[in-house]
Amino acid sequence: MNSFKKIALGLAAAMSFGVMSALPTNAAVIAPTLTIDSATDSIIVGETATAVVSLSYISETSADTATVLSAMFTQPSTANKSATLTLLETNTATVVIAGDSLTANVNSTINTAGYVTAKFTVTLAAPTVAGTYVATILTTRPSSGPSVSWTVTVGAGDTTPSASTTTSILNRGEVITATADDSVFAPKVASSDAAAVIVLSQKNAAGRATSESLLATVTGSGLVGYGTNATTIGSAGRSLVIPSGNYIGVFADGTAGVGTITITTLTGTVLATETVTFYGDIASIVATPVKSVIAVGANTTTVKAVAKDASGVTVGAGTLYANSSDLSVVSDSGTAVAISNGEALFTITGVKAGGAAITIKNAAGTIVSAPVSTRVESAAATVKLSFDKETYLPGEAATIKVQVLDAAGLPVSGKTHSALFATGGITSTYAFGSGSDVITATSVVTDTETVKSYKVFMPLTENTVTISATGGTSLPLAGQVAVSATAKVSNSSSSTNATLATLVAQITAMQGIFDSLKAELAAEKAKAITDRAAFVKQYNTLATKWNKKNPKAKVALLKK
Repeated sequence: MNSFKKIALGLAAAMSFGVMSALPTNAAVIAPTLTIDSATDSIIVGETATAVVSLSYISETSADTATVLSAMFTQPSTANKSATLTLLETNTATVVIAGDSLTANVNSTINTAGYVTAKFTVTLAAPTVAGTYVATILTTRPSSGPSVSWTVTVGAGDTTPSASTTTSILNRGEVITATADDSVFAPKVASSDAAAVIVLSQKNAAGRATSESLLATVTGSGLVGYGTNATTIGSAGRSLVIPSGNYIGVFADGTAGVGTITITTLTGTVLATETVTFYGDIASIVATPVKSVIAVGANTTTVKAVAKDASGVTVGAGTLYANSSDLSVVSDSGTAVAISNGEALFTITGVKAGGAAITIKNAAGTIVSAPVSTRVESAAATVKLSFDKETYLPGEAATIKVQVLDAAGLPVSGKTHSALFATGGITSTYAFGSGSDVITATSVVTDTETVKSYKVFMPLTENTVTISATGGTSLPLAGQVAVSATAKVSNSSSSTNATLATLVAQITAMQGIFDSLKAELAAEKAKAITDRAAFVKQYNTLATKWNKKNPKAKVALLKK
């Protein structure tokens, strides 16, 4: 629809809107005026321009109404914007703005001769196309009323994508719904289906959208392609110019390895990098313990296994199986876990106290990991306190460790130990510094390393600090006894002086060695000079005799 057709429709709408006021036929608007605070504005794409338009007229009766219309006369061919009206202020009038915000009726509220005024904000909101926009605000009632024009020049602004504001999100498979990067592992076998789709939202340094063509380059394994539909992208190459508005598909190329996709501007600025791992068949399995001690019953995330192909690339899919060397201690026999994000996390079931070795296998049982030792705990018997060092400087950070042990002195599994301590928890002979953890809790949660750690700051004065606690009711009666640990706080000046003295002695000894070597070198140099002088003298004597006997075949003499 061209601008003149739009204006004609707008005028028709304004007349219709005015008729709805059902004004008497003798209503009249006298001497209407229409002004604008600035007839021109300049912005860049994405910004918003505003101007203030003021209408005034003389009214003799409350039946008087003036109507204004905003019409966009000129704009770029690919744009479809309007300059909308919002009421800013009014005096002796009521204002009704149509739903499209392009037409407004200004109705007088006085029954004697007087001025009626209304001010409107005219807005061109966030145009996305650069160019010139010309809006005219007309007084359509009375039909011969005044009008003003408003010209807004919209510049392209900064069109260069910036790495600090551009976002890149890697989706697993042919989807575009991820809100953060997925970890993508895919078979190395070449496929027409994308292993991943990259969604790039390019923006300039100010955070405004840009629409530049970009370069996507693959290093390592894989190919890339692009398209506007994530499900129909095809692989096209290892370095492609990506037109704006397209998604980037990542495809297997038949080789195992990690493919790194680097997205840059055409001038070389790196905007984002993404990685996709392409893998082959399982060739090896590496199992590592997450929990060295477990409880009777199910224990989540006890063993982690990572499968590798023949090239050492992490295998991202498939199923692995856990097996116990002693089913009377750990009951797992062929416990299956699917690989997710390149690893399989096994829940291991303890049956009774003791030790067992866990191995992880592939489905055929032909690939087996090295065994991982697992111990099923015995009952808690005692609690132990310790510091991470014996001696600290004043104010130095220290770690207090709490461990729950069985009757053999072995740690029990990490868990919540209710009432591990009697009332008051852990106490100290000296107050710890500001920022120290609270150590008075009676219930304690130990971690997968079977330890609860508290960070404290030692006193600022030299002292021997003793922490103590009494075992609580979660321990057997024999364990409900006082336990303690001791550490020293010292400036260590005497120790430091002794260390410095030792260092000085070592340096002095080394200097003596250097001096001796220097003297030896000097003697060797003097001997070399003497030896050369003797050689030169002997040679020149012989050479002189030769030259006398052989004047046509003389040899040169050596210089001293």
